[in-house]
Amino acid sequence: MKKISSIRKFGSILLSVMLVSLIGMLTASASTPPDSSVWAYIGFTDREAYSEDVWGTYKVFGGTNSGSSQHNLTVSSQYFSGSGGWNFDKKIRVSIGQTLDDTYTRQFSTPVSWRVNLRPYSVWTSGCSGNGYMWYDM
Repeated sequence: MKKISSIRKFGSILLSVMLVSLIGMLTASASTPPDSSVWAYIGFTDREAYSEDVWGTYKVFGGTNSGSSQHNLTVSSQYFSGSGGWNFDKKIRVSIGQTLDDTYTRQFSTPVSWRVNLRPYSVWTSGCSGNGYMWYDM
């Protein structure tokens, strides 16, 4: 009986070590935005956050929703259109504890102003913690 208990205990420890290693490998394989990226940070009491503006025909953006968030997080690319103001290009829902890696915006023939926008997935709510980035050097 003690031998079976020891085998189960060893199996549990081995499985835990393998799971932690797998999580570490997945985290290490995530892309790292360039140093010249602009960032936005959203806190639990914020309903919206956005980065500084960047100029170009297209950009690359992404973001992370904290594991302690209460909602999914919408990570969006926005472009400025004269009298139309800020328009959404792409809106991508990021689950709690997940990351959106490099995603390309649409491409314009002439440069426009871009930014990354963060909002909790629910309308007029807060309860998210996370960040978003947009590549500046394109």
